[in-house]
Amino acid sequence: MHFFRDGVETSISYAELNARSKRFARYFQELGLAPGSIVFLFLRHDRENYEAFIGAMMAGFIPSILPYPTPKQHPKPYWDAHEQLVTRVQPGVVITFDENVPAMLAIMGGSKQTIVVAQSDVVLPEEPGGKVADYTEDTVALLQHSSGTTGLKKGVMLTHRQIDNQLQSYRDALGFGERDVVVSWLPLYHDMGLLSSFLLPLSSGATIVSIDAFEWVGRPLMMLELIETYAATFAWMPNFAFSHIRVNAEAKGAGPRNLGSLKAIISCSEPVRGQTLEMFRSAFASWNLPTHAPQACYAMAETVFAISQSAMRHEPRIIAVSQSTLQDAARAIVEIPEGDPDAATFVSNGKPISGVAVRIATPSGPRIVSEGASSGAAGEIQVSGSFVFEGYFRNPEQSQAAFTEDGWYRTGDIGFCADGELFICGREKELMIIHGKNYYVGDVEAAASAVEGVKAGRVVAFSVFNDKTDADDCIVLAESDLVDSMDLRMIKRSIKQAIYDAVALTVKTVDIAPVGTLAKTTSGKMSRSQNRDIWLQSKLEA
Repeated sequence: MHFFRDGVETSISYAELNARSKRFARYFQELGLAPGSIVFLFLRHDRENYEAFIGAMMAGFIPSILPYPTPKQHPKPYWDAHEQLVTRVQPGVVITFDENVPAMLAIMGGSKQTIVVAQSDVVLPEEPGGKVADYTEDTVALLQHSSGTTGLKKGVMLTHRQIDNQLQSYRDALGFGERDVVVSWLPLYHDMGLLSSFLLPLSSGATIVSIDAFEWVGRPLMMLELIETYAATFAWMPNFAFSHIRVNAEAKGAGPRNLGSLKAIISCSEPVRGQTLEMFRSAFASWNLPTHAPQACYAMAETVFAISQSAMRHEPRIIAVSQSTLQDAARAIVEIPEGDPDAATFVSNGKPISGVAVRIATPSGPRIVSEGASSGAAGEIQVSGSFVFEGYFRNPEQSQAAFTEDGWYRTGDIGFCADGELFICGREKELMIIHGKNYYVGDVEAAASAVEGVKAGRVVAFSVFNDKTDADDCIVLAESDLVDSMDLRMIKRSIKQAIYDAVALTVKTVDIAPVGTLAKTTSGKMSRSQNRDIWLQSKLEA
């Protein structure tokens, strides 16, 4: 394992990880925690995050890695959300870095049920000593909390059996083994980072190269440097990161690296854009990037991680469907030529991996995603299988609402299947209905993000009810370096035109913000809900 933070590399073997994790296990046991207690870890990118996480499980406790506040984050929404979380979960212990302790104690409200420990005060026993706890396959192994800056985070309870089943199925789908090398900047508080870039390589005996996420944001090309240095074979990241790396490489005129070792660099966690993958593939062709390396995966914490995966050694399939029929109530899927003005293109997320069944709840009834099958219409994606979670921690109402009457998990995502492959349209809750038509927020944001002068990936769109017209309006916020008033007027017009050209939607308002001012979630995505609240408040105060 190799860790990079502040330009410094720290390397440890799995034997050292095991030994240090056992010392952490004894440390937790000596705190006198009740069996099954929750251990919250609010730590920066550090080897101790990994060691404490494994140590807590060894000791029979349930670890949960959570995001820590950053200087760019407004503190109030962060601490309000985590105060609610701590109140509901009642963790046995919280370990956090020293500067975070006063605020953490404040949200505890004087509670004596939770021990708060500064990272510098953790003194590990010299010997592991403590007995590794007994557990069954159906014992809860960890809590994976939903990401976000606001709202009540939901703790996904995952058992040892569910995690083991996922790891085996996904390992088989990828052909992943001990000779593989994963390079990652993904934080461990996100399911993609925890599973793909820690538990998967750990359980396979593969090599992990881990970069601090905040260092990667400032130095995105560092990831490509390390892929070359360590001959990495796998990497995972969300769609926006492909653009972030490409734009930085082009802006800096970066010299080529050898990316030929990559078996796959997998887009996951947000809708996969065919144009994004193609531009990345083209930009790094001279860097020896295999044409089949950019891949797609559909995944979520409620299924531990992966649900489907595009086929290795093949470029993901891209299909075009009629946008107008998809926007109608029946959500019919009608394939048309990609160059048709009515075309909306979607990237295949591949076939479901073994151990999970997927169905599309179309307006005319559910359709199982199976070999060669097509759903004929889009609908909510629902899943069932050996690694699907059973509920949220101490949240019975949300747990019950998450499943259909016949026991399928409702993902809240809209998608369809074609020839047995899964295609994702977007989130049901991210669907805007404007004048009776369905518009996916991600499509609107992608069109605006492609406009010259807009900071790539720094766009949010949402709907707001207009009491004068008795209908919803679409609002778009975008970041730009431009400051001249004439330039700003032009960019607003360009954004409106680009969105209309892409999805035939007339946008009511476009506002431009300086780079770095729009709110993001703890996983680095643009926060639609928080930006919407800030925008509405600014209009009330105007």
